[in-house]
Amino acid sequence: MPSPRFVEPTTGLIRLNWEVNNPSQIKELKLVGIAPDGSISSSLKRYPLVNGNLPADLQPYCLQAASLICQNVPTDASKPGDYTFKLVVVPQQASDQEITKNTEVIKIIPQNPQFARFK
Repeated sequence: MPSPRFVEPTTGLIRLNWEVNNPSQIKELKLVGIAPDGSISSSLKRYPLVNGNLPADLQPYCLQAASLICQNVPTDASKPGDYTFKLVVVPQQASDQEITKNTEVIKIIPQNPQFARFK
């Protein structure tokens, strides 16, 4: 299956969607973009859930019920390149292990040159 491909955004950024079950057990979500060489390509974003409440940064994008459903969450990835995003769920109980999920590689391809004007 081919990787998702995006043309370099003229406005906005790569946006992500996710669904996590049992949101009352979440202490924090961490989202980071990783380049093919393992370096950080999109800065770490931390979303602490205090008393089960979503942080202000996520409220416009997420609904919380039996599952936490987030749609169109912006990242800071906008330059051409290959991106893999990692979402880490940090559980309330310190004895429980973090849960990690990676996206497939997302490619941002540069926009082709276009004539704006020619006389």
